[in-house]
Amino acid sequence: MGSATPEFLERTFAGERRFDTVYVTANPMYRHVGLDGVFHAVVDVWEDRWDEDRRTVWPEAVVEATRAAREAYPNKRVLTHFMQPHYPFLGETGEAIAHSGIEWTKRLVEEGESSRDDPTVWTLASAGELDEETVRTAYDENLELVLPHVEELVGGTEGRTVVTSDHGNLIGERIAPLDGKRYGYPLQTDVDGLRRVPWLVVEGSARRRIESEPPRENEDIDGSVVRNRLSDLGYVDL
Repeated sequence: MGSATPEFLERTFAGERRFDTVYVTANPMYRHVGLDGVFHAVVDVWEDRWDEDRRTVWPEAVVEATRAAREAYPNKRVLTHFMQPHYPFLGETGEAIAHSGIEWTKRLVEEGESSRDDPTVWTLASAGELDEETVRTAYDENLELVLPHVEELVGGTEGRTVVTSDHGNLIGERIAPLDGKRYGYPLQTDVDGLRRVPWLVVEGSARRRIESEPPRENEDIDGSVVRNRLSDLGYVDL
């Protein structure tokens, strides 16, 4: 584990060979940390289903891509990475806050340089420009937004499913004596608020036969397989 997504990815998967798993992700960070060759295939939902206005990927798109991956890779485990409850906050409260999406990471991956269009909610809160109650409300709304989609995937999955998170968030906690309030998910910060996450195990009625196979030589093929399946299901206009 780690206190932020890049630490989680590196500490969990660096040097691993999870050739029995397909990674479906709305988060571009995987491409930045350089973990190619870990999974049998990677489906970058953010490439095809990016919302330019909200600067993120909606949970509906992740559900659709996960279903398509299950169809395309029936003998593989599927690891699904939603963006929510990570900012940008998409609920009523969050919509009223001018704050950054995840365009910083997307630009870093695609262009090699990063920039934000607005400050993050954590920067606004740290500067006293956003009160903690508003931040918590917006965060909770974002969590409530994604949970029905998580439940939908769990309900349609054979075998065992685990629901968890790569890290938590700090909203005004003090992590050391005489320390100021902290917000967000600072790197290399070993505190319970960031490292203690839910771990929900749901047992299904049947277990699929899982097979480990080397990654495809050209990962672009993986994306096209899933995009074609999404088109077949009526989700993507190719």
